[in-house]
Amino acid sequence: VYAMNSLLHQPKSELPSVLQGIRRVLAPDGLFYMGVWGGWAFEGILADDSYRPQRFFSFYEDKPLQVAVSTVFEIVTFRSIPVTHRGKQYEYQSMFLRNAANER
Repeated sequence: VYAMNSLLHQPKSELPSVLQGIRRVLAPDGLFYMGVWGGWAFEGILADDSYRPQRFFSFYEDKPLQVAVSTVFEIVTFRSIPVTHRGKQYEYQSMFLRNAANER
């Protein structure tokens, strides 16, 4: 499964059920790539979002994101890459996750 910059639009309260849904369709020991923008804690609509209608975002600091995904998946790799975008500092959080179904 591959999800790049899509799950950051889910409310934080819904992330566990979304991850469980992904886990259900993933083969045992299957890999899931998840990439999102983050690096700071935020949930809501960005005032300076140029898209219309404006989009909803859920950004995580590294550790809380790792905790959230590790309740459903085994973290194989996690890499946080600092990026400046439109004058704002973000991190691109890149992770490979494994469906370790036999461990759950």
